[in-house]
Amino acid sequence: MSDLHDDYPEQWQKLVQTVNLPACVVGEGSRLVLVNDSFRKFTGLSPAEHNTESLYSSLCPWLQDLHLESDRKILQYDERDSFNGLVGSSLRPDHPVRFEKSKLTDVSGRQGVFLLLVDRLDYENKSKRLQRIVEYRDAFVNGFPGGIGLFNQQGEYLWGNKEIARFLDTAKPQRLISSFTPYTGRLNAQQVMKKALSGSEISSLQKLGSSGREQVFEITGIPVGEQGNLDAFMIFFEVTEKYELEKQLRHAQKMEAIGTLAGGIAHDFNNVLTPIMGYSEILRFRMRQQESVDQEADGYLNEILQASKRAKNLVEQILTFSRSSEQKESVQYLHPIVKEVMKLMRSTLPSTIRIEEDINVNCGMVVVDPVLFHQVLINLCTNSLQAIGANHGVISVTLRPAAARVDDKDWVELVVKDSGSGMDDMTRERIFEPYFTTREKEQGTGLGLAMVHGIIERQGGRINVESTLGVGTVFTVSLPVAVDKCTKVEQVVNAVEFKNGKGLQILLVDDDPQVVRVTGDILKSLGYAVTGKTSPNEALSAVRDVESGTFALVITDLTMPELDGLELAEKLKEIEPNLPVVILSGYSDILSKEETQKAGIAACCTKPISLRGLAKVVYEAIHQDNP
Repeated sequence: MSDLHDDYPEQWQKLVQTVNLPACVVGEGSRLVLVNDSFRKFTGLSPAEHNTESLYSSLCPWLQDLHLESDRKILQYDERDSFNGLVGSSLRPDHPVRFEKSKLTDVSGRQGVFLLLVDRLDYENKSKRLQRIVEYRDAFVNGFPGGIGLFNQQGEYLWGNKEIARFLDTAKPQRLISSFTPYTGRLNAQQVMKKALSGSEISSLQKLGSSGREQVFEITGIPVGEQGNLDAFMIFFEVTEKYELEKQLRHAQKMEAIGTLAGGIAHDFNNVLTPIMGYSEILRFRMRQQESVDQEADGYLNEILQASKRAKNLVEQILTFSRSSEQKESVQYLHPIVKEVMKLMRSTLPSTIRIEEDINVNCGMVVVDPVLFHQVLINLCTNSLQAIGANHGVISVTLRPAAARVDDKDWVELVVKDSGSGMDDMTRERIFEPYFTTREKEQGTGLGLAMVHGIIERQGGRINVESTLGVGTVFTVSLPVAVDKCTKVEQVVNAVEFKNGKGLQILLVDDDPQVVRVTGDILKSLGYAVTGKTSPNEALSAVRDVESGTFALVITDLTMPELDGLELAEKLKEIEPNLPVVILSGYSDILSKEETQKAGIAACCTKPISLRGLAKVVYEAIHQDNP
């Protein structure tokens, strides 16, 4: 600070000294009486020029008259004045500035004009930078895929992007809507805002029911401003898809754990079924061989075998639904599957709902995964049940040949009709969308019909829906008849005959002694000689201790404590390369073709296997080179 005249009031000196801009005080005769260092540096005027009779004649002589008139008005009328102009000096010739003027008066009545110089070039540069910052801000705010808003201490909306409007109520002043629902243990939207207003940055997950579906948002509150006068910067970002994917991942992990548990149970359960089915078939086979068939006993054995096969299929379904496994499409008649599902539905439906069936058994065969088709029909019937609700109603299931050929094919139609509440046009158009549901969240996820649609499409079929609000709904599933494949499958089935073992030696390996006994008895009934072992190492010793070619075949379990079936097969091949090996497994997920080919496996089968099935597998494995 440089004071030209120290006798001026201290307040004037402090004012000029504390201002960051070039500042001075002009006294009588337009003389410079007080000046700060910024003024000296900006103008570049020498001390001699500062002490001239008129500041304006040195600083901007071309504006001298304008300045004099401005000072007169300011001093006479106590006004403020500002205008643009140029200042000239050796340092800044013709530099654009803005002159800001106001009146100063001390206690003795002495007056002066307080003058500020604002560098217009610097101001314009800063304005441009500020404008760019504003443009960047607007681009970020408006391009952000979510809501952004600023709220004051009273929770009133101050500023934000267009998307924030969906999270505000219509009251003035606008505030956050109260329909956000926090997850258990989390803060709601208002609490997040309060935390931000108190100085804490925090995030929370919130649910919001909107547009017919529940949405999930991550809400973040950030405090902005000075302590004691903070605002809350709120960010609303939708994470519904991420949340649904996380739920699916958790579900997949849970199902994987269930699948692992179910696989172990299935292995043991199939080992239990093996003697039940095996001994039943041995009894029936011997009764027929001896021509001493007791019709009543034969009927009992048939029932035991049917129940065992249903138990086996049930285990396969549990494994299919609980773990991701390769689909098993095959040529099937649909009427046994439909009858089985309807038997199941009858036992689970309330007495207020009547089931009507019209099943045509002469519809031809189709290529389907029977387990997945089972699931399709259950989903359709469940959908009809929920459409009827607590009312009395009818579910009608029809299986029939399609009336007309389409794409030069015959088709089979499965029709599920109900007398439920029906659907309007908008709902009917969306029912196959994933996660779309008209039910409460506790009643379903909206995946059922989407999954049905996906299954039918993958099977090469079509699904159609007709519905009238208040009357009911009709789902029609159409699948093409597999004409070319039917004959092939029938030939395979009819070609299975019991072959005489002719005393050929078979080495049977399983860690369950009961499975060894029953499978051995089945093979003996087919005419084979059997050596049974419950240890893979004992089996290896048995092969080493006999002459090459003694054993015509080895049948081994897949999962055993010492060596698994693949490892045993590889070691057997080292001893006797041409010895065929068949693997029996209690699991439904049999080894891949690559694994079996690498280990030289002749065939893989799932336990329990029927007498007819075992006869076919053994015969083909032994005679694979000379069928």
